[in-house]
Amino acid sequence: MKALIPTCYIPNNFYLSLLKKFDTVEIEKEEHFCKQTYRNRCTILSANGPLDLIIPVRKDGTHKRSTGQTRISYSERWQQQHWRSIASAYAKAPFFEDYAYHFETFYQNEFEFLCDFNTQLTRIICDLLEINCELRFTTEFVPTVASNDFRQAFDPANRQQFQHPAYTQVFSDRFEFEKNLCAFDLIFNCGPESISYIG
Repeated sequence: MKALIPTCYIPNNFYLSLLKKFDTVEIEKEEHFCKQTYRNRCTILSANGPLDLIIPVRKDGTHKRSTGQTRISYSERWQQQHWRSIASAYAKAPFFEDYAYHFETFYQNEFEFLCDFNTQLTRIICDLLEINCELRFTTEFVPTVASNDFRQAFDPANRQQFQHPAYTQVFSDRFEFEKNLCAFDLIFNCGPESISYIG
């Protein structure tokens, strides 16, 4: 079976559940880039509660650009800020030291295109979770797909709607369980057991 999904910066548990469910997933690359979505943001659990990390993108003129042609901006030091926030949030997680090195290099090297950065991160996460899904890119934009079209299913405002089993989070003593955070929360807290929490 094949599904169609948007690109995503550090996929959340709902996104991972689709990668686990479908043999092949096409990442939408030809749509117009949508702001204020998971295409360039993710949510972690910090000491102060849920925290959105947002990758800045370049403003290439006034014309609409495709997601595949959206370039990452390095005019501000977002990589250092993101990794510092991630390490601060998860340094005390049981599996942070076991998995962090897989991801730290993404915050030291520059990628030109957002979609490439996201997809490489997603491939690493799939490998770690032993999710055997073939990831492809779309080659043309198709407005309506009859089935298995999840391009509009990822709204940060509805993050907690996806149901999955609870697990112990770093700040469980301060907050009720936060559902459907980015994969880092799951992997750093649950390690090898992560796959059992995504359906």
